[in-house]
Amino acid sequence: MSPSEALSAGPSAATPPRDVSDVMDAPASSAWAQLRWVGGYYRPYLWQLLGASLLTAVTSLLALPIPLLIRGILDRAIPAHDERLLAELIGGIVVLHVLGAVSGIADSLTATWITKRIRIDIQKSLYEHLQRMPLAFFSKNHTGKILTRVMLDVGNLGSLLPTQSLGLIKSAVTAFSVLAVLLKINPHLTLMIAGTAPVLLLVHNIFRGRIFRASLSLKKHQEKLTTLLQEDLKGSLLTQSFGTEDFRRSYAVKAIIQAETANRRVLVKSAYATASGVVLTIAYTLVLWGYGGHQVIESAMTLGTLVAFGTYIGRIDGPVKAMVASNIGISNSLASAHRLLSTLAVTSPIRSIPGSRPLRITRGEIAFRDVAFSYGSGRPLYDRLNLTLPGHQVSAIVGKTGVGKTSLLYLIPRLYDVASGSITIDDQDVTEVELSSLRTNVAVVHQDTFLFNTTVRENLLLGKTGISDAFLIEICQRVGIHADIVNLPNGYDTEVAENGVNLSGGQRQRLSLARALLSQAPVILLDEFTSALDSVTEKRFHVDLRSLFAGRTVVIITHNKSTLELADHVFQLSVEGGSVVASRIDRDEGKRIVTETELEQTGNLLDDLAVSSKAESPC
Repeated sequence: MSPSEALSAGPSAATPPRDVSDVMDAPASSAWAQLRWVGGYYRPYLWQLLGASLLTAVTSLLALPIPLLIRGILDRAIPAHDERLLAELIGGIVVLHVLGAVSGIADSLTATWITKRIRIDIQKSLYEHLQRMPLAFFSKNHTGKILTRVMLDVGNLGSLLPTQSLGLIKSAVTAFSVLAVLLKINPHLTLMIAGTAPVLLLVHNIFRGRIFRASLSLKKHQEKLTTLLQEDLKGSLLTQSFGTEDFRRSYAVKAIIQAETANRRVLVKSAYATASGVVLTIAYTLVLWGYGGHQVIESAMTLGTLVAFGTYIGRIDGPVKAMVASNIGISNSLASAHRLLSTLAVTSPIRSIPGSRPLRITRGEIAFRDVAFSYGSGRPLYDRLNLTLPGHQVSAIVGKTGVGKTSLLYLIPRLYDVASGSITIDDQDVTEVELSSLRTNVAVVHQDTFLFNTTVRENLLLGKTGISDAFLIEICQRVGIHADIVNLPNGYDTEVAENGVNLSGGQRQRLSLARALLSQAPVILLDEFTSALDSVTEKRFHVDLRSLFAGRTVVIITHNKSTLELADHVFQLSVEGGSVVASRIDRDEGKRIVTETELEQTGNLLDDLAVSSKAESPC
């Protein structure tokens, strides 16, 4: 299975999407499927892998003649006092060591380079996959859980990547080539020593499953710890404000202890499996020096042959133990592969359908037709909701807190999908147009403004090219943020701190508004975009906003009376008969129909809604 196949693989069109929170923890597939998945990332580097494999084999084979040369020194050169032969044999040993070192270095560097590239490819694939996930995925899976998989689990794939797998090849080549030489030197002694190997393999097979399960448990505890640390770092303001450092520290200490306990279980089980190699060492010692020494005493074997045999045993001991120990590493790596494949098994139901076309906006009219929607399997938020938002005009949406105003906005760019019914823009169903085209044409200013930890300029442009500095400055001036930006230490090139803590709430909101306007999208959705501004500051740039909104379809969610002055139409969401309904509370059909009287009436409505929301609040 190639990386692209792994990413695109998902339920068929006839299979309903699986719940994104459950799938991440579901069993992925067999160990063979996991190995095939990792193997897909080897394919772009087949020639490099072939070269590294040849170097690995050469490195192993170059060391093979050395014990025979040592036997020649002991059995021929020294007894015969042949200094020339002695020099030749020593020279041969030195040359083989040098060639082996050069080959080993080249092998190691190549394997390390390939491993690094494969790790990067896997992380890129995971990142691209996660970018396609819907908001429901991120609301149901903690950030720490996702980060643990992208970072730690990819890092724990080591035993399945070239650095380790080529080392396993080297061990196998060494072991089998040495075994062939030993069988030729003394078949009887070789078979006696090899008879202990099945016992060792049996012990490791017993521990392999236990190590796999212990590794899965460890990784879940690491997820919890990462999530806790991430929350504490982001919530440091809250923690310090309420003086709850000791309370949160107790949670952290508990999570650290649990993770360390799980890690100790893995280490103990691995240690037991590794310690079983002592059986092999004891067998070597008894058979080689007991039986072999007896044969030398009886003149059935020369001392040089025994030393050569012992040297070969020393060379085979490491590779055999490495192959057996790799069983432990592979179990740990398969546990990570299991979790990564479980993550890749999550498919997003929100994607472009085959044959979808780019969104074409002319009038900009947005229509909700019999829309039903709910979060997960809970009670429907909307049931047959109908609403038409006029194109190229500003529509304000008001209603009680929790009635579903923000959700209404999220459905337009398909941040969530409707359960039934349809949403159209100029009679084009949003589910039938290209998703990228839809989101390019619809800009959103969220109530909770997010800024990246980069410069102000990059936060405004978000990777868009072709926007001149003059246009950038003009937009910022018209939303009243330019003066604040130029007063920053490096102006537009000032780096924004994490979560924008070096900016005020009002500055962050105006940056977010400027970002939406710079996208030049014909549809703009604004969710409480002036909630952090005082009424004087807001009214100061109302004239500019009206001209910027001209020719666009703008939808505003607000609880501020002053913001309603921007609206051409006002719609109220309310609950009737257990369902949310939308009603238009202005009457005229002309543009700029919200009169002063209607503004006053709508303002009174907002006051009533605020009082009603407080009365219904459990607080």
